[in-house]
Amino acid sequence: MMRLEPARTAVLAIDMHRGQQQKGVLVTEVALGSSAMKAGLQRGDIITKANEQVISSATDLESLIQTMKSSSQIKLEVIKKGKPTTLVIDLPS
Repeated sequence: MMRLEPARTAVLAIDMHRGQQQKGVLVTEVALGSSAMKAGLQRGDIITKANEQVISSATDLESLIQTMKSSSQIKLEVIKKGKPTTLVIDLPS
């Protein structure tokens, strides 16, 4: 399994701050010291897009990462504490 250290399970998450449903992948674990952690990805974040591609399952995210070259970057659009934000994560070589 490819390990960017985001979600392992796709979910239909509920944005508690707005009461709206948000499709995406819920981050359940981030490896300590990982590039994802250094970029600011945290447990509870919801990944909605990666490199401008809509992400609705962990498989979507894993497939995209597998097509990318090592030592590149991935741009994630995430919902963090109810607010949209963008993170750029360096993929390991």
